[in-house]
Amino acid sequence: HQANHDPLTGLANRRKFMKKLKDVLKKKTKAAVILLDFDNFKEINDTVGHVYGDQLLKKFSQLLLSSFNDNVFVARYGGDEFLLLIENINSKEEIEKYIKKLKEIVSEPFLIDKNEFYLDFSLGISCYPKDSSNSYELITMADTAMYQVKELSNKYYLFYTSEIFNKIKDKKIIREILRRAVKNNAFELKYQPQFNTQTEEIECLEALIRLKDYNISPGKFIPIAEETGLIIDIGRWVTKRAINQLKELRDQGFKEKRIAINFSGEQLNDKNYVDFLQKSLKENNINPEFIEIEITENVLIEHKQESLDFLEKIKNAGVKIALDDFGTGYSSFSQLTFLPADYIKLDKVLIERFISGEKLNSIKSLINLIHNLDLKVVAEGIEEYDLFKFLEENGCDYIQGYLFSRPLKVEELKKVYDKNYLS
Repeated sequence: HQANHDPLTGLANRRKFMKKLKDVLKKKTKAAVILLDFDNFKEINDTVGHVYGDQLLKKFSQLLLSSFNDNVFVARYGGDEFLLLIENINSKEEIEKYIKKLKEIVSEPFLIDKNEFYLDFSLGISCYPKDSSNSYELITMADTAMYQVKELSNKYYLFYTSEIFNKIKDKKIIREILRRAVKNNAFELKYQPQFNTQTEEIECLEALIRLKDYNISPGKFIPIAEETGLIIDIGRWVTKRAINQLKELRDQGFKEKRIAINFSGEQLNDKNYVDFLQKSLKENNINPEFIEIEITENVLIEHKQESLDFLEKIKNAGVKIALDDFGTGYSSFSQLTFLPADYIKLDKVLIERFISGEKLNSIKSLINLIHNLDLKVVAEGIEEYDLFKFLEENGCDYIQGYLFSRPLKVEELKKVYDKNYLS
């Protein structure tokens, strides 16, 4: 009995579940495997203790056993995960009836020592024979679907599909590529110029990271770097490389220009970043005013106090600050009054929204309003000459976009470093 049952809940354990699943597969009966994982269980254990957590698992297990008939086999997979095997199931709609029943089990609060606890869960489902005829693969597939549903905000269950597997597989591959790239220095920086509309010169260069040996866009690998925590090492690499290349350009006789470095919200976990930045500047004898940190408005909203504290440290270090992607999130002008920024970057989406609505005067008013707050305006993503001329004539300070230049490798950048594009 002990070999086949979970000592806490009395349910079948993983070993017995595998034996039962193999027996069902031998009978060639259509079946579904459901993997259930609680979303908020760690929070309960951390706040009220494991004793309450154990009581909850027991109560939930009793409800599982009493809520289903004989064609449902229930097991504790481990921790706060449970497995259900449903036999003689012929359609997705039938499986969803069981899922609805599971939801009903947790719809009411669990009462333990006069304390009420609410449980939420995520479910992954795999089906025999549609998905696989291998017991281990079926559980892995249910696990894969469950892992994916946790990343969604509008669903609590998913049926396994090959698309889900490919997405997860891609993420794992990219994660390994990033780990190796961090270890082997396999990144490079490209620089996209920002042009001063008054001096008609390149005044700032936005540093954009790329993988040397893989054609994977930053839009795909940066979120994975953030999820895994690799963004801390990557962020430091970008900072150090940008400062080193600024020194190299100066040593080769090029005039120093400001370099803008993108900063992820997850990098706020790098508590010593500002010290690292200042040390890198000092080692290369670079004035802090030639470095700009770009932070998005979404980071400001999600980590408001952390972001403000970080920006104050940056400002005190003499480094410039830009609010990137303005107009895509939820920034208000009241925030701009206390944000220690120097530049506001108007997102291409915002500008196009005004153009499509034939509200060009709104862009002019927006630029004037930002100027009244003693901030400079950068328009990014500009590709049309007429739009550039309109922005220039209405006081936009800087222009960035493919109309003038794509991101360039440093050797390509040297060829146009002092070029006057606007004339």
